[in-house]
Amino acid sequence: MHKFFYPLLLLLLGWIAAGSYFLSCPTCNPVAPKPAAVVPAKPAPVMEKNVWDVRDGARFTTGSPNHFTFPNSSAVPNVPAKTQTAFNNVSKYLQDNPARQLLLTGYYKADEAYSGTFDNLGVDRAEAIKANLVTNGAPAANIITTGLADYNLKFNNNNLLRNGVSFDFKGASDLADIGARLKAEPYKIYFATGSNQVNLDQALKDYFADIKYYVSQVPDAAIQVSGHTDNVGSLSGNTRLSKKRAGQIKDYMVNQGIRANAITSVIGEGPNRPIATNDTDEGKSQNRRVEIIVTN
Repeated sequence: MHKFFYPLLLLLLGWIAAGSYFLSCPTCNPVAPKPAAVVPAKPAPVMEKNVWDVRDGARFTTGSPNHFTFPNSSAVPNVPAKTQTAFNNVSKYLQDNPARQLLLTGYYKADEAYSGTFDNLGVDRAEAIKANLVTNGAPAANIITTGLADYNLKFNNNNLLRNGVSFDFKGASDLADIGARLKAEPYKIYFATGSNQVNLDQALKDYFADIKYYVSQVPDAAIQVSGHTDNVGSLSGNTRLSKKRAGQIKDYMVNQGIRANAITSVIGEGPNRPIATNDTDEGKSQNRRVEIIVTN
């Protein structure tokens, strides 16, 4: 037998034993862990922003990501489904809260064609929204409608008017505050030289909403309208102009649904009651005005 037989045999056996140990040793030959399955994250819910909403202070709010619209010269509203859901919420709120009332003010431009049965297209638009709300459960007696001519109305590229009717909630608890505010000081409407156009800004819209509601709730309400001018021109001419402007504002108010018999006084003061100096253009612009005040 070869003299290296036994040393080689021992070396082979040792190599086999070492290999077996290495293969069975968990720390000598670690098994790579399987990668964990990747669970895709759920997409965050898309929150639609309301572009139209209505609220009654902290009592109630609802809205829609869509506007309701009116075609030019039309009182037939286009109401998307999500906006109709918001309308239904308004109906339910009025049904559940009989002490609250809703003033709907419809807007229109004087150059829109109209041949309906109401005083103007604005009232007709407000009445169309009222009919929608009543159909879905709102009490008709709790909804007041009026209309306002607005020279600044904008129609979109499809000749549609957005937000052609505003929503204002009122209630018996608000009436005393509204009356006190209307009686505290006159509301002033200003005119450019030679102009009779009323700039129906948001402040004037809010004022007419208050005065319309007050007159609808107070049978003996009394309103005084007075016209004023700067001192450019003759006294007699300015007096006539101031009386004419006051009369135009009265007609404007009546056309918007304010009872004519509530406007008990229409006077022209001419330049006799300035509220600013007539020595500057700015002062003159403040003196060219019509004042409205509730006296009862």
